[in-house]
Amino acid sequence: MAHELEMKNGQARMMYAGKTPWHGLGQHVETEVTAGAAIRLADLDWKLEKQPIYIEGTQKIDDIPVVGVKVPDKVAVVRPEDNSILGVVSDRYEIIQNADCFDFMDEIIGSGQAVYHTAGSIFDGKRIFMTVKLPGDAMVGDDKIEKYILLTTSHDGSLALNIRWTPIRVVCNNTMNAALSRTAKAGINIRHTTNYKARVSEARKVLEMTDHYYQVMEQEFNRLLDAQFTEGEMVNLTEQLFPTKVDDNGKVKLSTNTKNRREKMVGLFHNGIGVAPIKNTRWAAFNAVTEFVDHHRSTAVHGGRDKKDLRFNASIFGGGARMKQKAFDLLKV
Repeated sequence: MAHELEMKNGQARMMYAGKTPWHGLGQHVETEVTAGAAIRLADLDWKLEKQPIYIEGTQKIDDIPVVGVKVPDKVAVVRPEDNSILGVVSDRYEIIQNADCFDFMDEIIGSGQAVYHTAGSIFDGKRIFMTVKLPGDAMVGDDKIEKYILLTTSHDGSLALNIRWTPIRVVCNNTMNAALSRTAKAGINIRHTTNYKARVSEARKVLEMTDHYYQVMEQEFNRLLDAQFTEGEMVNLTEQLFPTKVDDNGKVKLSTNTKNRREKMVGLFHNGIGVAPIKNTRWAAFNAVTEFVDHHRSTAVHGGRDKKDLRFNASIFGGGARMKQKAFDLLKV
């Protein structure tokens, strides 16, 4: 498969407003839509149920296997429309239906508002996502940073319901996630339990801090823009992000891969997308890191999965996100 979007009858289960994503798939609309429209456009109006799990029986009657013992404390998460088994979870696990996720977001931002920018199903339905675009943009010099809220959750027990802020640098579509301030909580995780709806008020309080969060972000990023940064300092930054390894004998080893990564990031510091107006600043250095993570970072590919999609997943949830955070912490003035 060329991407991680779930496909049904040749169509991607995704909708998006505005700019076409790299894969060019999904239902395209001119502007943001309501929750009801988003769930239909993205073909997310399916439900899940929990079903018991049995081991295979050892006996047969007329060549028909006899059902064996029920597996204790475990259930399968099943999608009845196609009998897909999306995961095996604890019997205490509470399914949060796709519609519930939209309802939860509507409870936070206001029901019926046309604000859904993207929505979709990935990993064969095991995970869903949606983004809400917030009004206004943050400005770092002449750079425009769009403001989004990202909701993700899984149906296989691998991910809690997570809501976070996701700033995007428009010039190169880089995600600028960074923990900017101890006073600006960047998101919330909600476990799949029966009382998850009780945390709507807590989530709303977190999201009520969006103005403060983006004010802090704008201030911090503009400080990076105002601070000069030399090539030597950029080389030192890459050495901290890609440290030289020492083998068991105490011998320093600089692999070709590490050397190439450092050189690529230094190259982006000088010639990255949109770097000319911000050249030789800490902001240019941070953008070199985010551009490298989002667009150039090498990613192990297996099972027919696509490198770009795996890289994007890592940039939001995995090692790429951690690299961005480390770079921001090192660069912060």
